[in-house]
Amino acid sequence: MIRFKAVLGLVMVTIILGACGRSEETESLSGVVFEEITDENSYLGTPAVIRYDEFLKDKNNWPDSDYKSIHVALGFIDDDDIPELFVTLDTVSIFGVHIYKYDPDSDSVIYLGEFSQYGFCKYSEKKNRIWGQYGNNGYFENYYYEIVGNEVKVVGRLLSDGAFEEIKYYADYADMDESGGVITHVDPVSRPDDSFCISEQEFEQRDEEYMQTKEPIMIGYNNMAEMIIKGE
Repeated sequence: MIRFKAVLGLVMVTIILGACGRSEETESLSGVVFEEITDENSYLGTPAVIRYDEFLKDKNNWPDSDYKSIHVALGFIDDDDIPELFVTLDTVSIFGVHIYKYDPDSDSVIYLGEFSQYGFCKYSEKKNRIWGQYGNNGYFENYYYEIVGNEVKVVGRLLSDGAFEEIKYYADYADMDESGGVITHVDPVSRPDDSFCISEQEFEQRDEEYMQTKEPIMIGYNNMAEMIIKGE
């Protein structure tokens, strides 16, 4: 069991990540082995990880939190060889995954937004794609994003609707324009006209095209390092 411990004013933060059944402590993200990053030398001691450490240790980034824990991970979304930081709040499944990037020009941590629901999202390693899903009761919109500068933009949307005897699939049914900033999905659409229906096979093909891989990485609180937040 690897533990990351730091005292943040009146808040104690412990990052817990199971590893080989042993118990160790570290004071840096660089000492935590994340499953999705196989080449440790690609991030250990880099300016990005140093700034992420500082960000996670700064109690002002988690003010008056009602959450008992957050979860963190690193991963390479785009191909700049600088890892992005993933954060989920507690283990409540309605929350999405907050993603941050390091901007070397300003030497700062940039918030990209909250993606998906249900405590997880997907990304395509070094192919600059993020997947998020929004909806309920069998009606789910799938959004596909890419990082552009210090923001994200939507590059695709697919919809699956399970309200019928057979699931209906839709594509190209709504405007994909974003209003900018940290807004990561537009308002849900009403049920599209059947003229936008596609087959399940085409739905899967388009999903693969948008993600640019058959094997995107799922990232969520159940495979991220846990930070236990305790008020003192």
